[in-house]
Amino acid sequence: MEGILAVGGFWLFLIAIVMKKPLMAYIENRKGKGESAIEANLLDRVSALEGSMVTMGKDIQEMKDTSEFAHKLMIDSAQQIAEAHKLLSKNASELAEAQQLLATAKHEAGTTKVTVIAPPKEEPKLIGSTAPMINELGKIIDASTCRFERVLPAPIEKVWQYLTSSECLPEWLGEGSIEQRFGGKVKLQFDNSEVESDRKIESIEGTVTFIDPLRVLAYSWGAPGSDKASQVSMQVTAVGDQTTLVLTHSQLPTEAMAEVMAGWHAILDALKARLAGLTPTKFSKRFKEVLQTYIAVVATTLVVASVASQSAEASNLSPETYNTLKVQRTNAEAKYDAIARDAEDLKRRIAELKRDNTSEAASAAGSLENKLDSSYRELKDLDYTIRDLNNAMR
Repeated sequence: MEGILAVGGFWLFLIAIVMKKPLMAYIENRKGKGESAIEANLLDRVSALEGSMVTMGKDIQEMKDTSEFAHKLMIDSAQQIAEAHKLLSKNASELAEAQQLLATAKHEAGTTKVTVIAPPKEEPKLIGSTAPMINELGKIIDASTCRFERVLPAPIEKVWQYLTSSECLPEWLGEGSIEQRFGGKVKLQFDNSEVESDRKIESIEGTVTFIDPLRVLAYSWGAPGSDKASQVSMQVTAVGDQTTLVLTHSQLPTEAMAEVMAGWHAILDALKARLAGLTPTKFSKRFKEVLQTYIAVVATTLVVASVASQSAEASNLSPETYNTLKVQRTNAEAKYDAIARDAEDLKRRIAELKRDNTSEAASAAGSLENKLDSSYRELKDLDYTIRDLNNAMR
């Protein structure tokens, strides 16, 4: 349509141009002869027609330009639609292949049921629904001593705060306080109302027997008013941004060993959870879960102890002498482990200092190397002692 208008307008414009000069000459000639005002009016009409033709030509050109732009836009849109259709076809093909693979996998698995597990909305909790992890089980050192070793997810300063601070103790152990000095008083109260045990205790009182800040804390552990008390010690060692805790509970009655170990296992689980920013499993629930495991551990140990007693008789040693040697060996092994951990910490600190090229760092590294050499000599002496004790017990 736009092409027809353009052609018609072109010819009208051309006719106006061609006829303008003869018509104007004719009108001027008639005016010179004194003709009426009709010719003058005709001249004005011709001029107006000429202006209209010019305007019409411009409008026709604009219509042509607009038509070309619209045509180009339609071509571009058609190309984009074609590309989109091609992409949709490709995606549909890939989706069909994925559905086919999924159907094949379901068929091979013998089921068409897909279970989607939604992420938990509650605060994450420490896992404690089955038997404890093997590497976190406590160990029986002798007939009256148990030991736990845990790697805690926090720096040593924070761990020490949880072991000693009255603000942190209720989060994992119990309400109370520990005076951080030799001879300081220890008072703790526990919420054991839901614990099913004849030996559960509501509170303990004790005295700090040893304290070396950020290293060792030890105190007595007994019921209020009782003249019988056991001993608890906690040794901490920094391991990068984590901390190793070694907890030892000694001078325990054999008949209470399983419940004491189950209690400490649940307590240390709570400590680990708190340090990780998690909500621990309720103490009574976790205690019940791990108790049967520790009953089995204690029973097995008693059998081993019976065999050891028979070994003492076979070696012509009295049971008292054999047990004394065994305790000495246990203490030597515990000391060996502690010094070995300190030596590893010294090696790490020396390596860090050697990366610092300052004279102060070099001096500090030299001092630590001397201390490390001393630790190695002590480890060697302990190794000989342990060997001698083993030979004496044969």
